[in-house]
Amino acid sequence: MTDPHPNSLADLITALDKLSPSDEEAMHAIVEILGMRLESKLAEVEQSEHYEEVSDSITIKNEQTTKAETIPHFTPYETSKKPAETSYPSALIPLEKSHVAPPAWFHNPLPLKSTEGSGGCTTSYPLQTLFLPNWTRAILISALSTYKNFGSIEIDEIINRISINEPLKQIPRRPLPTMVHGVQVLIDRSEALEPFYQDQTHLKSAIRKVAGSDRTKIMEFMGCPSWGVRAAKCDDWSDYHPPASRTTVLLITDLGILHNPYISNRAGVSDLLRFAAIVRKAGCSLVAFVPYPPARWQKPLHDAMTIIQWDRTTSTSTIQQIVKKALEA
Repeated sequence: MTDPHPNSLADLITALDKLSPSDEEAMHAIVEILGMRLESKLAEVEQSEHYEEVSDSITIKNEQTTKAETIPHFTPYETSKKPAETSYPSALIPLEKSHVAPPAWFHNPLPLKSTEGSGGCTTSYPLQTLFLPNWTRAILISALSTYKNFGSIEIDEIINRISINEPLKQIPRRPLPTMVHGVQVLIDRSEALEPFYQDQTHLKSAIRKVAGSDRTKIMEFMGCPSWGVRAAKCDDWSDYHPPASRTTVLLITDLGILHNPYISNRAGVSDLLRFAAIVRKAGCSLVAFVPYPPARWQKPLHDAMTIIQWDRTTSTSTIQQIVKKALEA
């Protein structure tokens, strides 16, 4: 059977030794917590003496020199005699509703004071652009340029052709980037791109500085350019017409990646593929800046255009690798 009172005299001695009660009332409390009852009263002990002497005197085995009145006898509580808990009925009474009317300013609050023109201090944080500012110019030049073979002579290519006895119809030269044919920028202004509106505005200004205002044409669209474009917000929508041959067409869009049932102007893969075919038929190169990682790009669109991640992970070396693969293809 399990002992209903696991606390023993040794536990009491240990508790008195560790807690060192300062008076008799505290000692009685310790005894009751341990489930015991102090029947005989301990002899008064001087305050300067430590209770370790009392505990030591209790633990000595029946020493004849110990007085009987100094040894307390402890008996555990009898749980069967414990009085039953009494329950008292209670009821929650709701408070009466207050009939005090709210103050006048509750219904007619005063407008907030405007800080404009009052010398108020307002904090304006700079825009954290998606492309790193130090790399933006180099990225745009590499991504939006067309490449012509008017660089230095390719000596290795000439030697390779001579070694296989192939005639040189023209002198091979290294391709160099050029933006002489201009850039057509198509900006997606649908709700899916709303978080990037400020970045789009900043990118428009950067493209004009790199390609030149006279060689840059910027238009807006919703979802897909083949659905209609406009030159500015106040202009009417019109059909899309591709630019002259060798012009770079830049799409600033999410390629319909954001799936939101509340956005109705979301373009599908088939719509964007048809648009890419129109651009290729006109003899133009198609580039897309997409603010999502490559893992979310649709493979058919990746094969139909040059997609560049519009993010700070993109560097100049990343663009050079993409351009090199495109030239070797």
